[in-house]
Amino acid sequence: MASRKRAPVWKSLLSWAAAAAVGMIGYAFEDQLGITPGVWILFLGLLVYVQYTQASSNERSGFEFLPTRDQIMEINSAEPILPKHKRPQPLPASGWGITDEVRQFFEHFEAFADVANESLKDTPSRLQEEGDTDVGTLGDDGPVIGRQYKLFHGPRLAGKIAVSDAFHYSLESPTVHTTINVFLPRFCSPSDISELVGWIISLTCSASLEEQQGGYRALQQAMIDSMWQIGPKIVTNMDLEVLFNGSAERYLIRAKLRPGYS
Repeated sequence: MASRKRAPVWKSLLSWAAAAAVGMIGYAFEDQLGITPGVWILFLGLLVYVQYTQASSNERSGFEFLPTRDQIMEINSAEPILPKHKRPQPLPASGWGITDEVRQFFEHFEAFADVANESLKDTPSRLQEEGDTDVGTLGDDGPVIGRQYKLFHGPRLAGKIAVSDAFHYSLESPTVHTTINVFLPRFCSPSDISELVGWIISLTCSASLEEQQGGYRALQQAMIDSMWQIGPKIVTNMDLEVLFNGSAERYLIRAKLRPGYS
């Protein structure tokens, strides 16, 4: 994973050197300028304050999260990883949140990472399934059971994806809830992110215009939210979170669980 960029050290050193030079000049002409010890203390205190506020400003603005051009080029030119899936254990016979609908969803989505990676074969992105089936909580109703995937863009861990059944899941009505998190999205171009999310939408939303638009509206809103922030602690490269519901009928066709054309 690429390292996070921090404020250039040479700029900080240069500012301190300039301040030291001013101080030495002032000290050399102390008598001529009439500088007292109190003025020196005030000057040093002001210098420390300016340096501190500058460092704090860089941190609040998310400066350390912005990638360099070399980092972006290195990641985008890298070969995709070879996924090493950690398939989750079969669901227990009974337990909180385990229903017939959940069991059917869990069985149907066993090949989701493989089908998605086939769609992504001409991109640097890959999905790698994780063994953890707890994808979050639903209010006060307890944990939500689903399948989770790490998202890699080249060699970098670029995010995670979680898919769970949404409402009375069945082979005939395969409605699922999808959450896509993209870490530090400015390591990728907007077109790369749109392409990636577009492929996931194609598998977890039907071909209907309404569902397709719903998925892309969720992406657009997430990208706007990541750029349009308010408050004193703004991060210029905050993670994206895209959430939407849809019918996974085209995935089921691709996985040969339903007849039809995807």
